[in-house]
Amino acid sequence: MTIILKLITAMTLIMLVWPSDALANAGLPMLVLAWPGMLISLIPIVILESWYLHSRLKISFSRSTKIMTIANLASTIIGIPLAWAAMLVLEIGMGLIISSLPFAHTLYNNTFASVIMTFFSAAWIAPDEKHAYWMVPLAFIVLMIPFFFATWWIEYRSVKKQMKDVDFSEIKTTTRNLNLLSYGLLVMLLSIWLIVALIKGHY
Repeated sequence: MTIILKLITAMTLIMLVWPSDALANAGLPMLVLAWPGMLISLIPIVILESWYLHSRLKISFSRSTKIMTIANLASTIIGIPLAWAAMLVLEIGMGLIISSLPFAHTLYNNTFASVIMTFFSAAWIAPDEKHAYWMVPLAFIVLMIPFFFATWWIEYRSVKKQMKDVDFSEIKTTTRNLNLLSYGLLVMLLSIWLIVALIKGHY
């Protein structure tokens, strides 16, 4: 786990200091945008999830805030990069398969193909300035799926460790529901961004 985190951190630092022209030719690693974005949204998400935990398990709001702050820090610092790394591995595997197909060259400069490819390459979207205005928010929406499962798993373990007086099945259901709530709101906001971008035809 420590080695993986060091590799992800090193990769992120390289991407941040790498010349912008080089990144433009190499595509966009979505972790560069997703990780800071999730950190920025951390405070409202902690407040929302603390309120839900407080209401569902009938504990004090101060205790639920402490529990969810610790859980969200763990899921954001560890879960988000690990989920992104898993998606990147999947993307590389799909890329190798697709590139071996005889019609692979027809997938370039094709809007429909770009939409399909964005679903499979959400971790590191291809260099495509023409379609980037909608590829970025779409990639964000796709990434919310693995982010949700990674966050739920880590927050469940964190809350379970902090609330040994509560039944584990209840904690599992509660952490699932509060993450459905917070990620549902994030997907709604990202969908609005995508729709506006499509209407305007640019960022």
